[in-house]
Amino acid sequence: YGQSLGNIIKTSMKNVINTYGSIDYVAQAHAEQINLQGDPALQLNAAALPDYLVSDSLITFSPGVISTANNTMTITTRILNIGKGVTDSITVLIQHERADGSVVTLSSAKIKGPLYEDSVITTLNLNPLKDTGLNQIIVTIDPNNLVQELSKTNNSFTKTFTVVNNQIQPVWP
Repeated sequence: YGQSLGNIIKTSMKNVINTYGSIDYVAQAHAEQINLQGDPALQLNAAALPDYLVSDSLITFSPGVISTANNTMTITTRILNIGKGVTDSITVLIQHERADGSVVTLSSAKIKGPLYEDSVITTLNLNPLKDTGLNQIIVTIDPNNLVQELSKTNNSFTKTFTVVNNQIQPVWP
């Protein structure tokens, strides 16, 4: 990780020959056919630190139309790492801001730091008396700022959704 393409190719060729031996014709042919058309000093993804990201398109709700008739909804949050891949754990905090303004913590899960992408799935129980109307889901990665990252500005996102109440409520007995 963090090596130049030339060094990676040299190491790959040596690994093939060391694994299969220099008398293996197929291994020798593969090692000889490794080719780089470009600058061997170029480094790919040379980020020094991880950079965890959550955004609007990474938070989805099921079902598509959220109604109090369903009683529950599923929130799927995808978390991306667009920096260096490390396996240290991170905390993902998922909160629900109800229509009345109160905030409830749905999940505070510690997950293995994603090398590229991971998902957290949470179920929200709907209360017709408190949740009907405009609601928000607030997802925060590393809420206590314990992990050193390239950028902290993309660690939190708030997604708004509407819960409709389509249940019949009698007004007269």
